[in-house]
Amino acid sequence: MKLSIVTAVIVIIVAVGASAALYYANMPSPPSKMIKLREATFGTDMPYLTNSVDFLAKDLGFYEKEGLDFEITGLASTPLVLNALKAGQVDISGMSGSTALKLDATGDMATVVFVSYTGHGSPSVSVVVGKKDIASIQDLKGKKIGVGAIGGADQVTTIPILRAYGLDPDKDIQWIAIGSPAARITALMSGQIDAVTTSIMTWIPISGDPNLKIIINGEEYSKILPSVGGTITTVDFMKKNPEAIQKYTRAIIKASRYFAENKDAWIDAVLKRRPDLTRENVSKVYDFVRPGWAVNGGINLDDYNKAFDSWYQLPEFKDVPKVTPSSWVNTQFIDQVLKEIGVYKDRNIDDPGRSISGLMQVTVPLAKEADR
Repeated sequence: MKLSIVTAVIVIIVAVGASAALYYANMPSPPSKMIKLREATFGTDMPYLTNSVDFLAKDLGFYEKEGLDFEITGLASTPLVLNALKAGQVDISGMSGSTALKLDATGDMATVVFVSYTGHGSPSVSVVVGKKDIASIQDLKGKKIGVGAIGGADQVTTIPILRAYGLDPDKDIQWIAIGSPAARITALMSGQIDAVTTSIMTWIPISGDPNLKIIINGEEYSKILPSVGGTITTVDFMKKNPEAIQKYTRAIIKASRYFAENKDAWIDAVLKRRPDLTRENVSKVYDFVRPGWAVNGGINLDDYNKAFDSWYQLPEFKDVPKVTPSSWVNTQFIDQVLKEIGVYKDRNIDDPGRSISGLMQVTVPLAKEADR
């Protein structure tokens, strides 16, 4: 009897070892010649968590496995990111869709969106947080709202919501440019302003404050304006370096699938980079963003069509030449990855919204953490 128990244990150990060996066998070793790719992000400490996959894919070796020598450069503002792209100091950058579109449409810099870190159907992470005595969205009339910058992404995405509720964003709101999310929250708590545009990630740690409340939630944002944006590059870089773009896209999709299936792995990786956060709060963020992982690359053209229609109604786009999503969004790199590994098994997450020529009929989800 003892011998049979020992034998059974040995069989289990061998089986687990074989499973892990199979997993790593399916992830080829990095090529001997690595391709350099440089990305500009806002900050180096992963301040928003919405683009956490960019950072964590590096920490967990997803870029390396694809043969990328991946470098992240943290910059303090959108203008600095744009200047770095223009000067060729970096090759790619995550950016809000409206900001990137303006660059391309005005001829300032020919850009293209080729992959996203949030998927179709992703709940908007944007919120407006204000004082507890502001009862409704309409009660924001005459109030001071803090934003990162006048004309910045957070203000641009909030304007259509205010209009939908009968407010005139130009006459009814006092916009105050403050800067970072932390600075905005500080200004709100000190009484300098009445409300702030920010993200759910900023809100969760302070949600217990009885003097604050959410005035506009993510559902309101998503209902009026689809959550779009993603990683952009210049047209020139894409044409000259398609292999680098392809490898990056493959790494992002694989990492997104891994995190979509492994909550604890994501939380552990986040806390390693952000020890200032609590496991409880990070867990809440994960539960919020879970439906929004870009497991199929995160670009659904229907979302971009709706977003473009909304953006071009804004005063900020009055003199911006008309551009269509099909001329600015490039899905070829995503589609190539989906041909290789299939559309993600859960069709309720990140529907690409298009047929992919030559797509495999089977799906190949990434292995579970236990199998590693």
